[in-house]
Amino acid sequence: MRIGVAAGHSARTDGERRWEWERCRTVQSRLGELLVYGHHHPVVPPKEIYALDNDAALAAKIAYFNQAHVDLAVELHLNAGGGQYSTCLYWSDDEGHVSEAGRALAGHIARQLAAAFPWRSVGPRSQGQMGRDLAFLSETTMPAVLVEAGFKDDPLQRAYLERPSGPVQYATAVFQALCRYADEVAVEGESVRAAS
Repeated sequence: MRIGVAAGHSARTDGERRWEWERCRTVQSRLGELLVYGHHHPVVPPKEIYALDNDAALAAKIAYFNQAHVDLAVELHLNAGGGQYSTCLYWSDDEGHVSEAGRALAGHIARQLAAAFPWRSVGPRSQGQMGRDLAFLSETTMPAVLVEAGFKDDPLQRAYLERPSGPVQYATAVFQALCRYADEVAVEGESVRAAS
């Protein structure tokens, strides 16, 4: 399976977003290694994209994954705003439509985050449930999810994610979820072929 993996934001940010980008770049690198080990094909944006400012980098990541025809796209983030949980977001619109594949993948990721970290997961959430319209979910042409493993402004979660093991746990949780999702897709494909 060809899986697009991007770190949220870009190198041309500062403050908290820069800290988040640095952590998520580490997660992206480790996740890419794990995906190769798991016989998947990670597709990561070239470093030139991360040299763009935040909005331009986001648009370039979306275009890159769309042009690369990846099967899935994942953007790695850390949340902010005073919460104390993890979640994974998938596409929905104002008319109640959702990406079923995105919802299934987000469910796997949310469960693995709950197992990986000592804080709660609120489960998968559609962007509509969160009151947001996120370009990474709305403008990609494949099932896509946006992972929020924890809150960078929560002191305990931040300290946990600053440990060397924090990004490894993040990457491993997403890897396990991607493998479970890929196995489900393969089984469903075999069932369809057997029925026809």
